[in-house]
Amino acid sequence: MLRWCPKIVAVRIALVWLALSMVVGASEAANPAAVVPDNPMCPVMLGSAVDPEFWLDYNGKRIWFCCDNCRARFIANPDFFMPNVEDEAYQTAGTTGSGEPAGFVGSLIGLAGRWHPVAVHFPIALALAALLAEIMTIMTGARTFLPVSRFLLWTAVAGALLAAPFGWAAAHGAGYSEVVQQTVFRHRWLGTGGGAILLIALLAREVAEKPKDRKFAWGLYRLSLFVGAVAIALAGYFGGVLVYGPDHFRF
Repeated sequence: MLRWCPKIVAVRIALVWLALSMVVGASEAANPAAVVPDNPMCPVMLGSAVDPEFWLDYNGKRIWFCCDNCRARFIANPDFFMPNVEDEAYQTAGTTGSGEPAGFVGSLIGLAGRWHPVAVHFPIALALAALLAEIMTIMTGARTFLPVSRFLLWTAVAGALLAAPFGWAAAHGAGYSEVVQQTVFRHRWLGTGGGAILLIALLAREVAEKPKDRKFAWGLYRLSLFVGAVAIALAGYFGGVLVYGPDHFRF
């Protein structure tokens, strides 16, 4: 006949309880509760949702980022990126889609905006190369570089006609902070204006091929090419400021 011993039963119950506690604790450690970031949108890579894996504590506030590279950029220049953390309009717009058209139109604008980083590099490089070819023509007096500069200008204008609307689509409804809005304004209008000036340079270049008014057309072409290329290059600089911060050229 088995004897019931309260002490043995109590010990067994305690051991079972301890084992269950260890199992539950291990399960919670393996599957931690989902972290809800205070800033759902990355303050560095604008328009990108944060990854709870990447964060840091700054001035008593925990800040999340989309990747480790953005965290490093924030550490290098926190004063520039901090307004994006504190800007409720930007953080809310990124998560709720505020300001974005719904449905197919919104998806189309978002898709066009994602092509801006692909297209934007072409007009910058090609416009500067066209300007360099024209400078070589002026310095050497040789006509060897004329078809080169003409071809480069055509492709630069074509690239600008793609990059500009893609850029406007990328910035549409983004809800940037006030500090970033100033940089976006410069980037947007230098790029758009520079593209328009390059188009004037292209038209003047084509008119210069005709017998009449060649002198005026050549002058307008070269002036417009210089101004347009500089404007496009400055637009590229401010684009770099948006991504890397204002000190991205610092060694």
